[in-house]
Amino acid sequence: MGLVYLHSSMSDSRQWRPLAQDFPGLLHDFYGYGEAPMAPAGPFSLALEAARIALNEPMTLVGHSYGAATALHLAVTQPDKVKALCLYEPVAFWLLPKENAGRQAAEDLGARMARLDASQGAQAFVDYWSGEGSFAAMPARLQQRLAAQAPKVLKDFEALIGESTDPAAITVPLLLMVGSQSPASSRAVAFELARRLPQAQLVEVDAGHMGPIQHPELVLPLMADFLKRYG
Repeated sequence: MGLVYLHSSMSDSRQWRPLAQDFPGLLHDFYGYGEAPMAPAGPFSLALEAARIALNEPMTLVGHSYGAATALHLAVTQPDKVKALCLYEPVAFWLLPKENAGRQAAEDLGARMARLDASQGAQAFVDYWSGEGSFAAMPARLQQRLAAQAPKVLKDFEALIGESTDPAAITVPLLLMVGSQSPASSRAVAFELARRLPQAQLVEVDAGHMGPIQHPELVLPLMADFLKRYG
């Protein structure tokens, strides 16, 4: 099994099933999502999140958003166990200067969620990444499920803002995808990564931050081409 799939916040490993049908691998659920246990109490970090991902051999990591940021963490901390990276918009906000407007917008979102109740926090999160009104347009059952995940999203933000790993040492092949319609925060991270990692293949897609889920017809074929070579 040479592939590990890492999902975004407020999602779970099922988001990767369409791609995994042709490229089988480990479909991992992060703490608090899917079939995974709740996150432990106390301070939270990407190191704690990544400790549940067993890389027993060199593997290709496929990640989206929070999952892509975790993949970067693994590539830095376990370089001998990562052979390639296939990433859509890693939310590695720690790579941006504190005064960067995109980083400030992401930190403001996390701070705003912390002040809201679970339902309002979920709405703020969904509407930031998918556009104003996206949460209101969802079925009530889905709204309730996402609201239940809002506390874990706060831990995700804590992990991302508190991270300090430097990806400059990453040398493995990297497909780095960015949506042309995405918020400035995640676009800024993608372009900063491309600047730091000259081997990165930067591909812009006519989609938003949730491209792998909302526009799989645009995103997954590009990932599939990469996995044919490095999966």
